[in-house]
Amino acid sequence: VRVAYQGVRQEVSSRWDKVASGEEFERLEYDPQERHLAYGSYTVAEPATGIDRLAATLSLHRQIEGQARLKVDADPATDLSRTEDTVSTVGGSLVGESHVAARHALTYGVDAYADSVASETILPTARAWGRYPDGSAAFDISAFAQDEVALSAAVGLSLGANATYYSIASDLSLEDPTFGLLEKDGIAVTGTVALAVEVVEGVKFHGAVGTGFRAPTIDDLAGVQVTNQGIQAPSPDVDPERSLNLEVGVKLHRPRFGGSIAAFNTFLTDQMVSHEVSEVYGENLPAFARNIQAAHPDLDVNVLDNLDKMVMRGLEADVYVSPAPSLTVYGVGTL
Repeated sequence: VRVAYQGVRQEVSSRWDKVASGEEFERLEYDPQERHLAYGSYTVAEPATGIDRLAATLSLHRQIEGQARLKVDADPATDLSRTEDTVSTVGGSLVGESHVAARHALTYGVDAYADSVASETILPTARAWGRYPDGSAAFDISAFAQDEVALSAAVGLSLGANATYYSIASDLSLEDPTFGLLEKDGIAVTGTVALAVEVVEGVKFHGAVGTGFRAPTIDDLAGVQVTNQGIQAPSPDVDPERSLNLEVGVKLHRPRFGGSIAAFNTFLTDQMVSHEVSEVYGENLPAFARNIQAAHPDLDVNVLDNLDKMVMRGLEADVYVSPAPSLTVYGVGTL
């Protein structure tokens, strides 16, 4: 049995990159910023025939953030904006491990997380929308399994699968009655196959193919926040991202030196990217976008939109050298 708590609190953290120029904000502060994580886990060996290990975990994560904004040349008495947001996440997981016929190492389980948001604007006018619509909620649950197969002393095969259900609810009618209650949900199934072959001692070739999935979050769909590109507005029309990932490479391990190099190719479908709001909605801007533009006339207002297709490819490499037992030098690079 293990029980733990981690907490951190930071007061008056300023976005100096936005304040120092003197062109956008006179004040842009986060106060407070709090992170609290409490969790408990219970692990038991051989709870039943065929199960070598079973671990259960419960957690509570709470994030509290206040933000104060005052634009340049604004009146602090009437124009100071302050929001307060609290995001609470309750999570749980159950993970099992089994070894079958000496060649299979199985890991399997289920995990679930539920988010709830309390958000409000305190100044200049109180309302039930701070960074997010108050009462926003999200839930996801996943079932997964992985099999590490030793085909021989030099060849290993890894098979993995994951099925996820997600749902998000956020009341955008608090700002724009046109959208009403935003509700999104979906199911995704992903998988991975990887093969590793040690051709000689210390030299291993590997390759993998897998699919990926990223559902939009409350931040993506309903959040309002200052970014380096301007103001990120709610994006209720954005869809999930999906990907196909390919990788091949080689690893070298010697007592005094070693490293690896791998080539990857990722095919993305519906990648979420930020665009200026008029590029997505044209002249028919939603009310929430018009309100944000009116409040920040000197900043770009952006929303997320989906690209049809995108391809990313490159090389990753790392190397280490140990000229002495007490000294190791590392290097990494990406192209």
